[in-house]
Amino acid sequence: MDQGFIDILKTIIKEQGKEAVIDSAKCKSFLADYTKGEFKKESRFLLQALEAKLPKLIDKEQDIEICFKKSVRIIVEDYGMGEGIAVDLVDTLIHVLKGVPFPKRETAFQKNESKNKQNKEPQKEAAVPKEQYYISLNGTNSGPFELETMKEKIKKGELKRETSVWKEGMKEWAAASAVKELSSFLPPSAPPPAPEVNIPQPKPVPPTSSGSTAQTPKPSVPSGGLSASNNEEKYKEAIEHIKNKRDDQAVSIMKTLAENGFVKAQYFLYQCYWGGYNGVQQNYDKSFEWLHKAAQQGYANAQNTLGTLYYSGILIAKDHVKGVEWYHKAAANGNSSAMLALGNSYRDGNGVQQDYNKAVQWYNKAAENGESAAAQRHLSKLKSEGKI
Repeated sequence: MDQGFIDILKTIIKEQGKEAVIDSAKCKSFLADYTKGEFKKESRFLLQALEAKLPKLIDKEQDIEICFKKSVRIIVEDYGMGEGIAVDLVDTLIHVLKGVPFPKRETAFQKNESKNKQNKEPQKEAAVPKEQYYISLNGTNSGPFELETMKEKIKKGELKRETSVWKEGMKEWAAASAVKELSSFLPPSAPPPAPEVNIPQPKPVPPTSSGSTAQTPKPSVPSGGLSASNNEEKYKEAIEHIKNKRDDQAVSIMKTLAENGFVKAQYFLYQCYWGGYNGVQQNYDKSFEWLHKAAQQGYANAQNTLGTLYYSGILIAKDHVKGVEWYHKAAANGNSSAMLALGNSYRDGNGVQQDYNKAVQWYNKAAENGESAAAQRHLSKLKSEGKI
């Protein structure tokens, strides 16, 4: 498993507790929020493990080796996962849930390969000099490493696309993604961000998008006569009810506020219905309905999330054009995640005509508004591919 994904799982457990990885519904929502659309392959494998109830099994089982063998057997035999991936996945779950260091293991295939090599007569071959690579990380140079070692570092997440490397014959240090023999082993660059499904527990106020500078729209004055300040007071009252585990009273207030056009309450209900939180029964139709109302009122977080649902085809038919339209609205309201997504859209030509210059413009805007690391990664990739 990619080290970045492992770190995300550790962060989720640290901030939300083990249940956030063990419970299927919670895990899906937290993955969408924390990964921001990256690590799709790893997320897919984890969701298979959740379906097989492996995290719950691993958390309860005391004997690590029995736990490992049983979990691998289930995911391989019952779910058709490859043995190598299954071993990696189970070891990752044992590591993050129980704090056990990663062991060195051999799959059946690797054992068979080792046995075959031992049975073969060693052939004398002329020694061929192997290329040696050096790595520069956090101001420290290390090496030399052979290609196989570099592959292992990529697999463990120690060597990433943006890591600076050098070998004999290169004029200067370059990103690993720009070195031909390394690039094919590196994971792909990040796709557009996934929908932000921030869970309103234990801190129920729906947070803004990562890095967003969007201003919260002024809530409308409902027909019942409440002023904007009274809306905020009632909203805070509902939050206090949630903190004190009075979910029914909180949701009742939120529904009244939402029906009267208060966007923060509408976005809150979208999240509750999405994941079935705060005593609300999960209902994707109602979740989408409240999200759409908040987006129509100009709430940047809701516009960005709605754009991603259309763009990725989550719950609704995939429509890149509509997705980009909502990304533009969210970006106009200062949402940096939407700016980054627009950069990806123009780069790939999804929903718009491919235009690398516009992609660069949006990446630069995203960088200026808090998405610097992701934006610079995409810009570096475009430069290394000679597209800008």
